Amino acid sequence: MGGLSQILWKAKHLTGRQPWGTNMKRWGFWQEATCPLCKDADEDAKHVVRCPRVTRVWPRAIQPLQEWLRQTRTDTDVSNVIIDGLTSFQRGDTPAIDRFSLPQDLSDASLEQDALGWRNFLDGFITTSWGKIMQARFSAGGRRMTGKRWTCSLLRHLWRLSRELWDHRNELAHEGRDSLTQQAIDELNRELLAQFQRGRDGMPARLTRHLFRGSVHRLLAKPTPLKRAWLYSIIAARERHLRRLHGDAAPLLESSRRIMRNWVQRPTWRSRLRSPVRRRRRHVNGPDQREPD
Repeated sequence: MGGLSQILWKAKHLTGRQPWGTNMKRWGFWQEATCPLCKDADEDAKHVVRCPRVTRVWPRAIQPLQEWLRQTRTDTDVSNVIIDGLTSFQRGDTPAIDRFSLPQDLSDASLEQDALGWRNFLDGFITTSWGKIMQARFSAGGRRMTGKRWTCSLLRHLWRLSRELWDHRNELAHEGRDSLTQQAIDELNRELLAQFQRGRDGMPARLTRHLFRGSVHRLLAKPTPLKRAWLYSIIAARERHLRRLHGDAAPLLESSRRIMRNWVQRPTWRSRLRSPVRRRRRHVNGPDQREPD
């Protein structure tokens, strides 16, 4: 998730312009604001996170954030408060961790975030106390990591979590109009796992480094279109590399190519809705006036 697409998504998400139910009704596209997944409540920014259909993937979606907290050796109490606050918000509950049992600085930061809201935390609106706490922890441990760098990385992981929940919501909303089958999805996941475990396989790092960022769990948690795009990119990269080495790479990549052909040839609901665009001309009255092209 990067580039212009991610920038546009952030802009729409942080300004509340995402096409969820309440907005679609307000804009006149839908007659009702009901969630298209659970049909039980009006869909707004909060419901996108708390919808019962999305709840099933929450443990998997939040796993990359938990892994990052471990990799950066974030203070255990800080990690527990953050995961507990986000999970409690997702469930609609109050935080389980007693704020007054924490160290004073962390207790104050937790109470400040409780007042600001954990929904805001998920959107990246966090109190400045988190960075100050981590700066103090890093300095005490003699680490070169700074609270500012930690905070910036935290924000990226929070936005990635929100994006994955939104993409999953869209995938579920359109699953009835797509011809995907569980068997095809399982086959895609198996091939993706095999390609990831195979690694660069001698390919130049400068050309494939971006494909192997993060863990395979985070990659498998992505929506199907993103997984399909990743698989297409790695197979194309392997094919170019093998062609340089052996001349003809077709026999070596036949299995992977067969899977990609199945996905490329599979019609989607968007393609079925496409129709030829007809150009309309405006008729201008007058004997000497021509119709514009």
